[in-house]
Amino acid sequence: MGNCCSSRDIIVINHNMPTRRRRRSSIFKENITKFSDYKKKYEYISLIGSGGFGKVRLYHDKVFNNLKYAIKTLKKDLLNAHNIQCIIDEVKILRSMDHPNIVKYFETYEENNFIHIVMEYIPGKHLFDLITNKKTKKKFSEQEICLLIISILRAVLFLHSSNIIHRDLKPENILFSNTEDFTSVKLIDFGLSVLGKKNEKYRVGSPYYMAPEMIDGNYSKASDMWSIGVIIYLILTGRQPFEGIDQNDVYSKIAKGIYDKKILKDYKLSNEIRDFISKLLVVKESDRMKSENAFEHPWICKYSSHNSTVIINDSILDSLRKFSKNNILQKEILFYLAKISNEKEILELKKAFDELDYKNTGILQLSEIEGIFKKSNIFASKVKILNLNNFC
Repeated sequence: MGNCCSSRDIIVINHNMPTRRRRRSSIFKENITKFSDYKKKYEYISLIGSGGFGKVRLYHDKVFNNLKYAIKTLKKDLLNAHNIQCIIDEVKILRSMDHPNIVKYFETYEENNFIHIVMEYIPGKHLFDLITNKKTKKKFSEQEICLLIISILRAVLFLHSSNIIHRDLKPENILFSNTEDFTSVKLIDFGLSVLGKKNEKYRVGSPYYMAPEMIDGNYSKASDMWSIGVIIYLILTGRQPFEGIDQNDVYSKIAKGIYDKKILKDYKLSNEIRDFISKLLVVKESDRMKSENAFEHPWICKYSSHNSTVIINDSILDSLRKFSKNNILQKEILFYLAKISNEKEILELKKAFDELDYKNTGILQLSEIEGIFKKSNIFASKVKILNLNNFC
């Protein structure tokens, strides 16, 4: 998890407490976790992966067998105060987020000795595997890379607008729901993420993707943008922009911000994409391109679907009409149904969302929906049928 946390707000765990007082043994101050047996609801399928603190396993819902979840199990005895605070921060951050390009959090179960975090299961490969696997190595076109980066940027902008910094953006933490769809990426692993700025200084993250300020234990939203620049360079060239004989050598080169620009010319890449990278791999944080400004860059505008006239088909209109007529209870039911929809249906909804969310905020505002209707040349009579005021 990294030494990214303080012992602040940690509650001492007494493993000998009687059953009726288990709530007090929680590592969380808030009533976040459940102390019931998660295995009553979920059935084990297989092991996905393991690490120093625990394991990630694949489960399915016992009622809805087609619903699969990734459950991360952590053993409390292996966690120090810093690790525990990281878990607290991670769960709090994940609970607050709902975005098509960010892994979904569902719930947390807690025992005296273990913590079980229930997450969305993402069946596709991660980006690093697509870049490096010799058998299935993917050759990305510049347009495909741009569509991929747009999806990542949307997630990062959503995080930054919520004052959240990921701090560990790398290809291994970018998964695909569908490898053939470059808009289906999901950001995962928020173990090093932070809400706002903390006073502590800890060097965290993965060395090759660290921004210069992170080497000294500092960080900001700009740190995530540097990591995106490194990721693009790696996809294009198959090499890290900052390589060295050892970790200290890598850090030294990152601090100087000098990378091989000639190789980008040799690959005959457009001036736009080379300029985009150059505005991300900037040593000085204040001069680095911000997430909210990235969508205005010529390279992003060139391939963004929002750059053309948006066409909303009848199925999207019909969904909006139905949604606008539902009361709060019915809308909660619809949200639950969205969880149990199949992947194809979810991807269709995500595409519709992306078309409507032309400001890339991850949140649909009434003004955005109205603006889309105007762009789509939808007659006023159709807008009236939707009764948009019901969205407020």
